[in-house]
Amino acid sequence: MLTSISKIQRHTAGLSYEDLMQDERTLDAIVHNLQIIGEATKQIPDSLRSKYPQIQWKAIAGMRDIIAHAYFSINTRIVWNVIQQELKPLKDCIEQLQQNENLDP
Repeated sequence: MLTSISKIQRHTAGLSYEDLMQDERTLDAIVHNLQIIGEATKQIPDSLRSKYPQIQWKAIAGMRDIIAHAYFSINTRIVWNVIQQELKPLKDCIEQLQQNENLDP
């Protein structure tokens, strides 16, 4: 998850929403990495997820499902808002989870 978050952050550094909409390759890479994050979320055991209710596990997995099954109707504004508002807090929480649970990054 952290690798995909970092890739998205690198891909979008210095970009505006308008820039992203003009860059199909970057948008595709971002959407792909969001899908990876969602899929990874589904692999985390419920026992571990329940210890970290501040992470919106179902919403993350749900976004993956939307990307996978409704790719052509993805709302790019929502994707942009996730990038701008949700990725950094998610990254911080996942790093804390890994530290607390003694998990390898």
